[in-house]
Parts: sequence; structure tokens; C-alpha cells
Amino acid sequence: MSDKNYYSQFGQDQYILETFFSSQMSGTYVDIGAYDGVLISNTYAFAKRGWTGYCIEPLEDIYQQLVKNRPESVCINAIISDSTGESEFLSISDGPRMLSGEMSKYHPDHLKRIDTELIRDGGTKELIRIKSYRFEDVIRHHIVDLLSVDVEGGELDILKSIDYDKYYIKIITVENNYGDPEIAEFMKSVGFDYVANRGDQIFKNRRFLDY
Repeated sequence: MSDKNYYSQFGQDQYILETFFSSQMSGTYVDIGAYDGVLISNTYAFAKRGWTGYCIEPLEDIYQQLVKNRPESVCINAIISDSTGESEFLSISDGPRMLSGEMSKYHPDHLKRIDTELIRDGGTKELIRIKSYRFEDVIRHHIVDLLSVDVEGGELDILKSIDYDKYYIKIITVENNYGDPEIAEFMKSVGFDYVANRGDQIFKNRRFLDY
């Protein structure tokens, strides 16, 4: 966005802040797929406002930038998945770097997109092993004001792995590049209403009424 106070790719942060948290100067976020914490970040505007939270980024060199850019956050160099251990991760250098992700979670069209963009923009891809944690392994705050999930394909599995009785999450913004209807169906089943599409799909916990 052109507004220097906001950083999301499609205005997700501005919409969420102005709609739900306009008077809230502190809060907790979880940013899964945070990249460097600034570039098209859904949580950086909240950090600048005084919020704190967690930023998760698997790419080692990008993670080092994240640590420098987001000192207010607990930064974790891993992926969040539906299992703990190690996962096969497609690491892309140069070109479409931000399309890197957990190999088993990719939509088939996403793999085609990666190959197309590598041909167009250059770069390479490499399959590596990377640490994976479940949400509950690393998130210690049980009240989360904002959860952002952007992991290039594993969003639904992450959402399904969260214990919504243990964690009270108010707002979730989730990437859904290929229009999977199961994401909205699942969120409805665990008590969330779909409220907007701002590039990401945005969901509000039905128990969260302060807006």
C-alpha cells in the first residue's frame, strides 16, 4: 500500500486495524510465514503500534533479517505444520523466493506457478529438510488478537491443528490463493465468521464482539 503506516500487500492490516482494533494500542499477534517482518507484512503495522507476538519464518537468511527487523517479537526459524519433527521444504532462491513452502502442502497449480516464475525471473529451487512444530509447541499466549497465516499451501492444515478451546483467537487472516472452500467451511465449524476478502480471507471469532 502507498500509506507508509501500512504494509500488507492488499490492505489487510489497515482493514483489520481500523475495523476491529482502532482503539487497541497493545495486543498479541502470531505471524506464520512472516518473511523479513516488513515486506508485505500483515503484522508490522501492529508492532509499530505497540503490539508484540510471534513471527515464524523458515528461510534461514530471511529469518536473520526478521530478527533484526522485529526485535519486539519472538522469532522462530521453523515452519508451523500439523506435526512436530522435520518436513520437506522447497527452498527457492532469487526470483519467486516468497513462494517457498512445505512440499507436501503445495497445490498442484502452485508448483506450476513456481516453475513459470523461475523461468521468467530466474532463480533455483532446492528440496531441504526443515524443523516443523505444531502451533501449541511454540505459542505460549492463549489469547491471540490477530493470527496471520501465509505459508503457500499449508494454511488449512495449520488451522485444523489449532486447539480452539485452548486458544482464544479473535481475528484470523489467511492466504487462500486457489479459493479452497474448505477453509471457510472449517472456520465456520470452529466458531468463526467470514467477514472480508482483502487478498487474504479474514475471519472473526463469534465471541469477539468489540468492534
